Amino acid sequence: MAKKTSVITFKIKSINNLIGFLKRFSVIEKQLLLEITADNILAKSNTPDRATVKYSKIPIVDVLELKSEFKSDLLKIGIIDINKFCNAFKHFNEGDEIFFDVLTDTIGEDLLGIEMKLYNDNLKITIPCQDISLYTYISSDALKRIIKSVADEKVMEFPFPKEVFAKISSLCGMDGSEDHVKVKVTNDGKVYMKGKSFEYHLLDVQGGADIELTFKNNQFGFIDQEISAFHLSPNRMLVKSTDSDTLIVLGRQE
Repeated sequence: MAKKTSVITFKIKSINNLIGFLKRFSVIEKQLLLEITADNILAKSNTPDRATVKYSKIPIVDVLELKSEFKSDLLKIGIIDINKFCNAFKHFNEGDEIFFDVLTDTIGEDLLGIEMKLYNDNLKITIPCQDISLYTYISSDALKRIIKSVADEKVMEFPFPKEVFAKISSLCGMDGSEDHVKVKVTNDGKVYMKGKSFEYHLLDVQGGADIELTFKNNQFGFIDQEISAFHLSPNRMLVKSTDSDTLIVLGRQE
């Protein structure tokens, strides 16, 4: 299989935006398959059992500035450890102009990162990339099918206020990660979160429905603390953020 090695150079415009984006996924898995297009940085992550699938996208102009040719439609970079990659920036001084090189191989039609380098005039940090074959790749089409399956079977949708996340997270912290937490909606429109040790009346909605979904306690921690909408179907819940281009699908766990 033909290979063609090249280097793509970016200037980092916002370290905070890059780290904030990557940290969305570190709660699920320490490794991440990062995808870069001419317009966006995106990623999709899932738990080994596929009970949780998370997706997020951010405009590349908010994070990186391309400083060299980028002819491919898609660059895939396997980050071995999200936290270690993010911690590398601590070794640079505040206000430093930092560049980001990706050594790539073109394998067939895929442009794959094989090594990353963060550097300025005084410091260079080299970080190897993970072998792409070690990831379970979720294509854009597969993600669309997952989302559509929830939308087609949706029974109820309601807003989840940002300020309530801290309350629910604190309550979930009373129980173990493998304990269960339930989202329950009654016919009269009352929405409850129920754990092993608590029951919390979240809000009232119009047009109630008798539906209850059970998840692992730790799954709730995968949701970002942003203004969101919860979409309930009989077997899955889709959480769509209105603060960012982020969504997460949680599968029922009994």
